[in-house]
Amino acid sequence: MLHNSMLYWELRQCLNQVRCVLAIDDADDTLLPSSPNEFFSFFAQHHNLISHLQHNLNSQATKLSHQASLRKAQDEDDTVTQARLTSITSPYASVWKDTIPSIPELRLADPYYRIASRMNLGLPAFVHLPDKCYSCGKDGACARDPYHYLSCATHKRREITLRHNAVVHAICTYTQLAGGFACKEPHDMSDEDGRRPDIQIVLPNQHYLVDVVISHPLCPTYVRSAARKSLAAAHQAEMRKDSKYHHTAQVQHAEFIPFALETMGGIAPKALKLLRHILTSCREEMTLWPHDQLMAELRGSIAVAVQRGNAMCMLSGYSRAVGRCGAAGAA
Repeated sequence: MLHNSMLYWELRQCLNQVRCVLAIDDADDTLLPSSPNEFFSFFAQHHNLISHLQHNLNSQATKLSHQASLRKAQDEDDTVTQARLTSITSPYASVWKDTIPSIPELRLADPYYRIASRMNLGLPAFVHLPDKCYSCGKDGACARDPYHYLSCATHKRREITLRHNAVVHAICTYTQLAGGFACKEPHDMSDEDGRRPDIQIVLPNQHYLVDVVISHPLCPTYVRSAARKSLAAAHQAEMRKDSKYHHTAQVQHAEFIPFALETMGGIAPKALKLLRHILTSCREEMTLWPHDQLMAELRGSIAVAVQRGNAMCMLSGYSRAVGRCGAAGAA
């Protein structure tokens, strides 16, 4: 290629700009040719890179942007932003974004998707939100935490419980589709205190007791630990559930699995272990559904149930606040 040709200079400028933006070192570059002269021969030799080139470059750019935002939050001692950035990059935290809405269980209504997206971006769910929580009555609760309703004690017996039950329903439904047995809140699990886990699952040669817990890593209780470590809130919830149901599982000759999730979408390792076992059961049972499709829909239905439940909590709290403010104004 001629060095004084327009194509040469255009390619050189583009390659330099991409390297500069992505901080790519020439000696450590496996995605791009080192010079315009090698452009065509490089991609002829590495033709497998072409179809994924844009994805790989975008992924690297996104990673650098995320690291820069995280460093900025650390420099400014912004614990909430650190916790949010750490939480949204937890394992499988982005499943709700990638889920194909092929059936009702995998669809997020526009208002729900809007709230999930704003929380993901660190934006308040609503433009005008009173500082006081009119659900629990705490002054300044919503000013300190714009997503206070996700950890508000008043909503725990209402929308938060509905969110929990939706996740339980998704696990049971897809376990049965995989050829396993799932029972919600089984009785006679403990003679001592009558405690019941959320689900009893029986797969070929495997017996599980499962209890679902969904934690909000941005609430004041977890925010500092969530800023330091991915899935910190979920890990703490796992330990609490393990302590509560360990003896019950031993009595029933079962393995207890705390199914710990976070409101930002993250899934804890033990929950992922259960999903993999359900997938393995689907393979062995030779069900009509392809195991990869079943797994994708199982993870998607759980992720969508969490985000839908989050939105219900936020909308319920906001509606109550607007109603109370309106009544006070009228009076």
